[in-house]
Amino acid sequence: MASTLITLSLATSALGWGVVGFGNSAGRLNESEAAAWNEANSNPNASHSVRFNPYEVGDSNLQFTWTVNVTDISVPSGSRAVSSSVDNPRVINTVHSFSWPESAGEYLNDTLPGTNPSTPFCISLFYNGLPDNVTDAYTSGDANNASCAPALGDACVNALTGALNYGAGVAGCPTVSAWIDLPECRGTGLNVSSIASTSINDRSNLTYAPNATSSYPLGSGNSFAFYQGDVYSGSNASALEEGESRLQLMVVSNAVRQGEATAWNSQALCMRVRTDTSAAVPRGVVATGAVVLAVMTAVFNLM
Repeated sequence: MASTLITLSLATSALGWGVVGFGNSAGRLNESEAAAWNEANSNPNASHSVRFNPYEVGDSNLQFTWTVNVTDISVPSGSRAVSSSVDNPRVINTVHSFSWPESAGEYLNDTLPGTNPSTPFCISLFYNGLPDNVTDAYTSGDANNASCAPALGDACVNALTGALNYGAGVAGCPTVSAWIDLPECRGTGLNVSSIASTSINDRSNLTYAPNATSSYPLGSGNSFAFYQGDVYSGSNASALEEGESRLQLMVVSNAVRQGEATAWNSQALCMRVRTDTSAAVPRGVVATGAVVLAVMTAVFNLM
């Protein structure tokens, strides 16, 4: 898959890493580096998947598989200004993908039941440093469950999806600022004021689009987003464990047409790639001490 990348500002260190975007991050590298990067991403250190119904309306029973791969990658020589004091420089790359049954269609837009072909499919990804007690509340017993209730509680989940359940934001996606400081979510680590958002429907935002006027259909199994941590020393054995253990939190929002009406549907999804170890704040998210959470909202153009 060609890597279509939107780079967002997120607690970036002077080394130039610590970013989020769409694709698998190989678009930031030259051709030879990207080949090595893609090879590493295809052999993750850890991977986990959960299933969910993206269209919880009507009689839809379609199941998507959400997969998160976490890979410890050696930083390509010369690809960034890496301090000489960093021994064996490496980064943790976290890549998200969706897959669905072949019978549902080749592209994401093929899977939508009874919708307008121009309906957006919105993703809000939360790259966060949630408190350990919140992250660790999602345990091994929840490993096959995409529900965020174990970690955030039902009241917070309902408030979060309610706040992101109206398509008045960028490219018809929910307005991400609506969920800031939700009373029901206080104490969860979600009460922050720094948000980065964009939409890949706006072709002027695409940093590495193959064709600035083309659509970006998402195929089953393709990566749609990544988080890349700051450069760290390979001697730090805990960095990979931190990346594998953190809570992955995402809100999926879409407008499904029912007869003449269009109903917005939002649901919060959570998972941890590893639940057998306690999580620490992810490397790179709080590098400056000023930003503890960023939200990235994406819309995949459903042609």
